Amino acid sequence: MKRDVKIGAADTTLNVFIQDSASSVGAGKTGLLYNTSGLVCYYVRPRSAPVAVSLITQTPTGTHADGGFVEISAANMPGWYRLDMPDTPWASGVQSVGISLHGASGMAPVSMEVQLTDTHPATRAQETADAILMRNFAMVETGAVNGALPYRHMLDALRLLRNKWAISGGVLTVEKEDDTTDAWSAAITTTAGDPISTLDPA
Repeated sequence: MKRDVKIGAADTTLNVFIQDSASSVGAGKTGLLYNTSGLVCYYVRPRSAPVAVSLITQTPTGTHADGGFVEISAANMPGWYRLDMPDTPWASGVQSVGISLHGASGMAPVSMEVQLTDTHPATRAQETADAILMRNFAMVETGAVNGALPYRHMLDALRLLRNKWAISGGVLTVEKEDDTTDAWSAAITTTAGDPISTLDPA
């Protein structure tokens, strides 16, 4: 089981699934409490000793409390438990943290690896999209990232399709998203007839 947590995150709550060790079909173990005999929780950072997380009482919707542990719903989510982790596992300096829940009678041990990230997954997705839009076409074959400005990239190509543009004095000018600031321009050659001179999408 692998998850992502941002480096330096505070008040992190994990939902964990605990399997019934007696089940042949992977059913969840119900009825565990924070003080169930034998139940322990540890985390370990690479090249460090395991650290115990003292489990305490909690409710499914309560305010975060380090070590909080509670069954979410035996009827509707059998085997699922809420675990409130302290902040110390997520400190900078390592790439991942291991977490273990084990020891109670009838439960299969739970082992998970949490990957520490610089950004939230949603933020990383946005950064990836931005990088693709701003990737210099000329750099694709060389494997470089951008190169010296100005360069040709997908964002400017899409601007011609969606933003305001105008032709004046033999020059095509494409605007940025405010339809006022110039994004790029190019000299054009016209032919006799009735050419389109302005496009201003609604």
